[in-house]
Amino acid sequence: MHTLSLHALSKISIVISSFFALSLAKSQCEICQDIVGDFNKGLQKTLKSNFGGGNTNWEENSLGKWKTSETRLVEIVEHHICTDNEKKCHMFYENHEESIEDWYFNVYKNEDSADSLKEHLCIQTSKACCPQGQYGKDCTDCPTSGGGICSSHGKCSGDGTRSGSGKCECDSGYSGELCEDCAEEYYEQLTGSIKVCLKCDVSCEDTCSGAGPKACDDCAEGYVWEDNSGCQDVDECDGEDNPCESNSATYCVNSAGSYTCEACSPLCSSCIGSKSTDCKDCIPGYEKTDSNETTSSCQDIDECSLKPELCDRVPGAICVNTEGSFDCKCKEENQRIEDGQCIDIVETAEETSTDSENEKHKETIENSNSEKGKNRKTKSKKSSKPKSKSGKDSGKPKIDIDAMVNESSKLPAGQKRKYRTLDTMTLCSATGLYLVLCLVFHAEFFKTSLVTIIYAVFIYLYSGQYA
Repeated sequence: MHTLSLHALSKISIVISSFFALSLAKSQCEICQDIVGDFNKGLQKTLKSNFGGGNTNWEENSLGKWKTSETRLVEIVEHHICTDNEKKCHMFYENHEESIEDWYFNVYKNEDSADSLKEHLCIQTSKACCPQGQYGKDCTDCPTSGGGICSSHGKCSGDGTRSGSGKCECDSGYSGELCEDCAEEYYEQLTGSIKVCLKCDVSCEDTCSGAGPKACDDCAEGYVWEDNSGCQDVDECDGEDNPCESNSATYCVNSAGSYTCEACSPLCSSCIGSKSTDCKDCIPGYEKTDSNETTSSCQDIDECSLKPELCDRVPGAICVNTEGSFDCKCKEENQRIEDGQCIDIVETAEETSTDSENEKHKETIENSNSEKGKNRKTKSKKSSKPKSKSGKDSGKPKIDIDAMVNESSKLPAGQKRKYRTLDTMTLCSATGLYLVLCLVFHAEFFKTSLVTIIYAVFIYLYSGQYA
């Protein structure tokens, strides 16, 4: 298998990283809104943090009311703002820290809620966002019709941000530049002075003039027009032309505008339903329990009772009934049928030889285990270990690693295990891709181990052949 070049892999890595970087990057408006949300949560968390804790008098006398105290602000910033440690969030806060403090000490003290922080920070001070109903760099008004943005049936691209095109993105069922028209398969209906678009009946083909099957301009496939009731479902399963007859052991089930072929019970060769009693015909070896009924359940045919002579062609054999069939077996247990007759079961020379070898092998193993036991007893009686010339222990015996590997994997003697190897370019390429993925995804992503799995698969696919 050929390996990818490092140059080609680098290009792929750049494309992947660029795509994910763009998709994951937050706009300045989104970052500002996150900070506002975090600040509001911090205000709720610290609402009564400093009361009932033993130092209320000090707080009231030294820093004024807890609502706008500097201690509370520090706690909110340190424990609730940019908790995901995103670099852009910290940079944004540092650039607009004075604006947030100005709102906190001078505006928030006169208000009952923190709703004005978004207007103060994101729209007026940082100019990261636009007011609702405006979009783009200059906060241009979104297109309106019928008294609402995009006719109140869509949203303006970039609404409330410094980006977007301002074009209407229509809700389902609406179309047109300002979402003022009904889309295909929808019809218009006035509710007072408000126009709404409702979906046509399922029996209609694309367009309709109102509700119900009678308002269809054309009938959809699987439906037929009737003068009194409009487009009505065709029951494909009703009548002589059953569409499921060509499918073995299935029956037809009608559905709105269509049909399906469902499987019969396993013992049925044809049926009218899924139950075991819905069989019209049975598979070979079975018969209906009630032949007078159109449908019934199927039961096994006892061929040996109906025709006891089935096995007479084999002298000494008897008929044995089986599920859906029968079998001929010799009366004597030590006989088998061969060439149309019952013969004694005799072990062949090969089978006898194999049994003899197995016995010898078993005996060899038992003798070996017995000899090892004797050796262990002899060694335990010795009072000391052999010494070297220096008087120290002669050391541990050498371990034959290849012999241990071959023994554990049950390889033939003299044959060594083969190992998979990687060429340098493949390893570098795989490592490069792994590092790129590490930079692109957040730390939480690795909790799913998806990137690790991708890396492992890559290593396996592009590894070299066996050594």
